[in-house]
Amino acid sequence: ILRYLDFVRFIVRHFKDRIQNYEIWNEPSHLPGDIMTIEVEDYLNLARRAIPVIREEYPEAKIVAGSISGMDDPVIREYLFTILRSDIMPSVDVITWHPMFSTSPEYESRYYYEYPSIVQQIKETASVNGFRGEYIAEELVYRSPDCTWCNSSDYLYSNIIAAKYYARGIMLHLGMDVSVGVAGNSSTRQESFTAIQNLCNIMAGATPETLSIEIQSQATNIKSYSFSLPNGDRLFALWTDGIAVDQDPGVKTTLIIRGIATQKVIGMDILNDFEQQMLTSVEDGNLVIRDLFVKDYPIILRFTE
Repeated sequence: ILRYLDFVRFIVRHFKDRIQNYEIWNEPSHLPGDIMTIEVEDYLNLARRAIPVIREEYPEAKIVAGSISGMDDPVIREYLFTILRSDIMPSVDVITWHPMFSTSPEYESRYYYEYPSIVQQIKETASVNGFRGEYIAEELVYRSPDCTWCNSSDYLYSNIIAAKYYARGIMLHLGMDVSVGVAGNSSTRQESFTAIQNLCNIMAGATPETLSIEIQSQATNIKSYSFSLPNGDRLFALWTDGIAVDQDPGVKTTLIIRGIATQKVIGMDILNDFEQQMLTSVEDGNLVIRDLFVKDYPIILRFTE
């Protein structure tokens, strides 16, 4: 531990003012018996020893704890919750975990649909135990067949489907006020890169907000989140949350938006890289959008003056 603390001191001293976030260990719950693995009580002891060193060298640093992989496994998930219930919570600035490893309605579907409630439990547990910082879901991964380092046990998607799940995962986390990052070479394929790049541009500065929007559709699995932007514009993202396919015709949907006076709505297709102004009407004082095709990846509407 002393050698590790010397390493921590050197790294923070060398990179302070250039790097703000310092993660105490990556994937401490990696695999039983793996060289990366640290028993949870040893991890907490390590954190208690490392945090004062980081603060001494760089008081403005953000200290990151967690970084748990294998969140689909309840036993490994308990590792994170043990950290969240510990006495280090008031002393750290960021909590992280690795959210999904090709998780979808087709693969690990139970965990996929339970995941939003798990995130809520993470936030509630941390808050009760004194945490007041930021949440980051790191290393969102959806791999495709051209992955050069995948093995036979990895679940692979086509490039288009991987891009759709990346987009869903990003919007899901942002909608729950959790920052998110991606990993794996599938995120550099053109389809995924385009979707991720567009979301970075569209969602810059966005914060979750509740909008009063009624969704009328034959689809029963529509997922949606709404946001506000610093300039006063609002965003509304929605998609069908079933198994993604390469070519989805979409489901015709009507939206009734209450409390927004503007009639200018821009629809943005982040996968196919285009936008267009939507046809709207005002009915009984509400803004109405008819015949919107909701697809199996996020379509984003921007309400602007």
